[in-house]
Amino acid sequence: MSRPFSNKIFLILGVFLVVSISIPLINKAMMNYKIYREVEALKIDIKKLEGDKEKLISLKQYLESKDYIEREARLKLGLKKEDESTVVIQNLDKTLTDKIDIKLKQAETQETKSNPQKWLEYFMHP
Repeated sequence: MSRPFSNKIFLILGVFLVVSISIPLINKAMMNYKIYREVEALKIDIKKLEGDKEKLISLKQYLESKDYIEREARLKLGLKKEDESTVVIQNLDKTLTDKIDIKLKQAETQETKSNPQKWLEYFMHP
């Protein structure tokens, strides 16, 4: 007796049905994962931009403050309070300017050193 539908045909049809259903499902899962990654990247960008916004707000508040206005008036316009006196130093001692230059050069070289080099200098040169 031959059966009109053999097991092999049902097996092939079953495999074909599973494959035809799983391919779109896998594509949707991949799209969802890509969207999730984009959302996470955008959340990180939002946090960074919010931090930048806070910094700009605090800078704006400082620039609008009385302290900043007074400081700028002193530095750029030469204004002073009634009970203050102004001292102008015209000729700095050459040794003093040399010391300042040396300190600036030392600060520059320390910035370019790596962290292990800084620790080595700290322990070897007290």
